[in-house]
Amino acid sequence: MAYKYIGLVPYDLFSDSKPILVFIYRDAYTKKDYLWMRSSLKNLRLITYLFMASIAILVLHFNICCIQFWLGDLVKIPFIVSAFVGIYVALMITVSLNTQILNGIGEN
Repeated sequence: MAYKYIGLVPYDLFSDSKPILVFIYRDAYTKKDYLWMRSSLKNLRLITYLFMASIAILVLHFNICCIQFWLGDLVKIPFIVSAFVGIYVALMITVSLNTQILNGIGEN
């Protein structure tokens, strides 16, 4: 339940951009534009971390209210479980950023 509430929206937003970025990195790699690849990955990480931080603040702040509204008194999800699911989702998004560039250059 905590994964459905915390993980689906941020992870789905970033999984939609994966195929596009793989082709862009592949094109830059064939042109040997390593400086652009490095700077775009740096900027993408910065944007991703800012987005994840803002989503984490909002989601964890409204965690109890939303789960109470969604499930009622059927299930109690501790805050620590929600926090660890949020950390897991953040790690998976970070790994997917690196996977995109590796798939683009063909090093998988």
